[in-house]
Amino acid sequence: MTVSRKKYAGHLIGKQARVVCPTCNNGWMRTLEEEAFPLLRAAVTNDLNRLTLEDQKLLATRVSHIIMTATLGFDDLHFSTKEQRQEFRRTLTPPDDWRMYACEAKVVKVNQFVHFDGLGLLHRDDSEAPKVPNAHTATVVIGKLCIHVLTGRFNRLIKRYTAVKLAQFWPPVGEIDLSETSSLSPLEVYRLAKTPRLLF
Repeated sequence: MTVSRKKYAGHLIGKQARVVCPTCNNGWMRTLEEEAFPLLRAAVTNDLNRLTLEDQKLLATRVSHIIMTATLGFDDLHFSTKEQRQEFRRTLTPPDDWRMYACEAKVVKVNQFVHFDGLGLLHRDDSEAPKVPNAHTATVVIGKLCIHVLTGRFNRLIKRYTAVKLAQFWPPVGEIDLSETSSLSPLEVYRLAKTPRLLF
């Protein structure tokens, strides 16, 4: 399998170094992108009002793919492990320790805001452990849809937010009416992205 690293001009996600396997890129990844396109287009055109359970699975899979691919350009972030990426390729299901939320956003551009962060949160009994990030957050705006992802220890330590109304779509807990979630301004999206770091 031939692997090449590429960089592209454009938005933050496009600017990150990517590890591209042509077989994957032209196979299951492209299929996933094509399947998710109508859903994300609806978010961009402000026609996405509800998320069915099927929509949520597809959205969670596509968001996982976006994050895993984009964060490969950050050598020190450790957002996903090689084993998680291999399992994702096999199952097209987000890692077990990822939790995803959605709400509305008062913005109009696709991927107008993207934020990745990772902290090395230590238990009391592992203070000698290397400070490798094991708690991650990603916040992505796609059209009128704001997506907030917690992984690792963030997922286990943060149970809910009180200042904003987010709808959990992964793991799914039921159909979602996005009109019942908060509609965040760009500044509020930024604050949401920064909240996990401020908490710890």
